[in-house]
Amino acid sequence: MNAIEVSNLTKVYKTFRLDNVSFNVQIGRIVGFIGRNGAGKTTTIKYFRRDG
Repeated sequence: MNAIEVSNLTKVYKTFRLDNVSFNVQIGRIVGFIGRNGAGKTTTIKYFRRDG
């Protein structure tokens, strides 16, 4: 069973773009979300939470 499932996510925000992102996280799993400064990590997480 999945705790989070994202399928074919596309989002354009100013110069930031997600294109066709898909993944799932199973219940009880720990994941990391890494990238360089300014890469859009926080913006992406906000979008998953529907804040963005």
